[in-house]
Amino acid sequence: AAGDPKRNSLNQPHYSEVYYAWANRVAESVSRRHPDVYFGCLAYREVMDPPAFDLHPRLVPFLCFDTYSCLDPQVRSNRLEIARRWQERTPSGHWGHWDYSYSRPRLLLPRLYFKLQQDLMRQTHERGARAMFVEAYPNASDGPAKYLYLKLMWDVNADIEALLDDWCAACLGDKAAPYLKRYFLDWEALWTGEAMTGTPWFAESKGGIYMQFGPADYLLALQPGDLARFRKLLEQAAGLA
Repeated sequence: AAGDPKRNSLNQPHYSEVYYAWANRVAESVSRRHPDVYFGCLAYREVMDPPAFDLHPRLVPFLCFDTYSCLDPQVRSNRLEIARRWQERTPSGHWGHWDYSYSRPRLLLPRLYFKLQQDLMRQTHERGARAMFVEAYPNASDGPAKYLYLKLMWDVNADIEALLDDWCAACLGDKAAPYLKRYFLDWEALWTGEAMTGTPWFAESKGGIYMQFGPADYLLALQPGDLARFRKLLEQAAGLA
């Protein structure tokens, strides 16, 4: 009976008024005995948009969206506007970002977007983000992607070129590092280029919380010879390791 029939930014039923009123009561009750405890919660799907009232000072909402979808300017604008509104509803002005950096094995190719990682983390930090969780599987094909997330969590303005150079050198040695770095940067160019953002997969996924795992027509972004070129770079790096 307390539900709100209107739709939110994801075109889902808007239940933020109900959910966050309940969350506020929980935080208020527990804080009477444990005043130093923080409570995390997920701003996800039906509760992605902030409510019409402020959150309890010890409640930290994590806004859930895939950084990669923000290659689309309209999606980026929408997500950052929601982030600004969340900043207004948290007494500290702080909130968290729950990101989705899935690559293999959910996807068939290594999904890398280093510069976009930093760009979005800078912009969310400006809008109050002070906590982050990155949902992903650990795997070798991502290379330094998760390492870069961890480094940027400490300093969103870190020199990512220097961080990538350092990671590649630590992985295979100074002689092999340029080839390994080129390998990862070429994957980044593929995933952030027009051929990829023009696929049906990107168009159908970008409006969701995270990019789709089932359809594989992102493979249409590959050109003849791409996989052989990627393999050659890895073989060169391996030979010099």
